[in-house]
Amino acid sequence: MEVQYSLPYCVAIAIVDGADALLPITTACLRRPDLIDLAAKVRLSVHGDADHLFPSETLARVVIETRKTTLVSDLGGALGDPRMPLLWHGLEAKFRRLTRTTMTVSDQQAWLDAILTLAAGDEKPLFCELANNRQSIPVVQSSC
Repeated sequence: MEVQYSLPYCVAIAIVDGADALLPITTACLRRPDLIDLAAKVRLSVHGDADHLFPSETLARVVIETRKTTLVSDLGGALGDPRMPLLWHGLEAKFRRLTRTTMTVSDQQAWLDAILTLAAGDEKPLFCELANNRQSIPVVQSSC
């Protein structure tokens, strides 16, 4: 649980394993010497301009220094914040990443299709997915 709240450790995971490894963080990321060593090199500091905007905006800048170069990101917020909402393709990609270890590709697609059908005004496919995948959710009747 503590790993999820350690920004240096999460940065190390993203650098070594890619950002998808954060969605969700698994036990495979725990107690890894490479991640522990890299996390120890991460330094956090407060950016004055960004700090004054908090809490209405939560901005960050990432600076990566290597022996050969320095990379600096723009000062910005996270996708999904109200000022930078995810569009459908971003939501779909995030859903697929988050469910990749618990759903088959066909199950993911069935849920996505059901949600799109709901957006078009037809709730039956979504209710059918809920009924077909329930574990302890009682359903009065299902005509799926």
